[in-house]
Formats: sequence, structure tokens, C-alpha cells
Amino acid sequence: MLGWSKLYSDGAPYSDDFFDFTNADASSQKRLLYLNDSDRDVRMLDRHPEVRKLFIKYNTAIASSAPVERLFSTGALVLSK
Repeated sequence: MLGWSKLYSDGAPYSDDFFDFTNADASSQKRLLYLNDSDRDVRMLDRHPEVRKLFIKYNTAIASSAPVERLFSTGALVLSK
């Protein structure tokens, strides 16, 4: 057997090759297409809708209170003069 060199304690073989994707399912193959895509522009996400959904979900701007704090600080300066 190619790629199998050791056995689990129950006797089942496991592969040493972490990057062996010969038995990958369809969704894994889609992710591999994304990772192998040479285009690095954001528009590439149009070709990979699953990755685009994750990109929009997790790559969002973090809310910040700094603009509001600057506004109140400026308002305090105006009122104190």
C-alpha cells in the first residue's frame, strides 16, 4: 500500500502524508481550487462563492468608539472656551 507506513493501536493503517488529497470530497476539492488560484485580487472571490461567504462573515471592520470619543473631546473644547 502506497503512503501507509504505520498502524493505529486498533490495527487500522494511517497515512504519513498529511497533504494527500486523493480521497478528498467535492467541498475539499473546491477549497483546494481556491488555495491553488494564482489570482490574489479580491475579485477572485467571485469564482469561489463558499470562500466569499466566509470572507464577508469574518473579514468585517471592528467597531471602534474612537470617532465618538474625538467628537466629545472636541465638543468639550468648544464649550470650555
